[in-house]
Amino acid sequence: MARTGGTIDVDGAAPGGRSLRLSIPTITWFVLLAGFVAVVAVSGIVSRAQRPLGWALAAIVLAAALHPAVAVLDRRKPRPIAVLAVILAASAIVGGIAFLTLRDLDDQFDRLRAAIPEAAAEIEASPRFGDTAKDFGLLDKAQEFADDLRSPSRTVGRDAAPFAGGAFVVLVLTLFMLAWGRRMFRAAAGEIGDPARRARLSRVVERAFRYSQHYVDVTVIGAVIVFGVAFATYSLIDLPGAAPLALLAALASTVPVVGLLSGVVPAVALEAGLVSPWAAALLLAGAVAAQFAQQHALDRCTR
Repeated sequence: MARTGGTIDVDGAAPGGRSLRLSIPTITWFVLLAGFVAVVAVSGIVSRAQRPLGWALAAIVLAAALHPAVAVLDRRKPRPIAVLAVILAASAIVGGIAFLTLRDLDDQFDRLRAAIPEAAAEIEASPRFGDTAKDFGLLDKAQEFADDLRSPSRTVGRDAAPFAGGAFVVLVLTLFMLAWGRRMFRAAAGEIGDPARRARLSRVVERAFRYSQHYVDVTVIGAVIVFGVAFATYSLIDLPGAAPLALLAALASTVPVVGLLSGVVPAVALEAGLVSPWAAALLLAGAVAAQFAQQHALDRCTR
């Protein structure tokens, strides 16, 4: 290997006895080194900026989902009032779902706290294991364990406290995007000097945003409908934990093709084990029909 005139020469032998000489300019090594340093720096920046980037992405998705409702109200009311009304309505829906879910979870925890000492008392009263259970103090330990259980509603505030700041930032960014998002896009497009290119870019971006917005809106509205229908159905058949199971089905319904069906499987299993296999089969058939209907709606809205 020899260094000459800004290049690095590498001598070698090729098959057949021919000699090879590879000349690599020094600038190439500097470019490779600079590229490596840039990749490391960008990866570090992205790694540290994951949380703000997540907030921005969540705000964009929320703004896209709420924009159609804001646009409808904006025709009759001032835009600030329209934005506030839509935000309050969305918050009421989310709050109602959270209330129903926590209420059902608290009910199940109350039943569990009552069932644990009862089961321990039955074991101590049994002729086979009663003496051993009494010597072990099973009833006292079971009662102590039941008393230590905390309802989800008591711990949700403590667990949600670290996310309060992030939720506030997302809310502010969402309001900002609803109020100024279109103006920001027009200002950015105005920086393109060529009118034809600017118009073409605007059409492409607006079309992509419209399709994405339709998909998000249909998905979110479908999830809310799934929660309502599932909660009503589970409550009608007296399935334990109706609201949490309905929330699971609603969240799973956001996954295309098989999400809704997979989210109903736990409820089907509980129905088959606790109530009736025939009722579970009907519930599964309804989930399959709902999955096809949801997929059909998504396909029509994203064409």
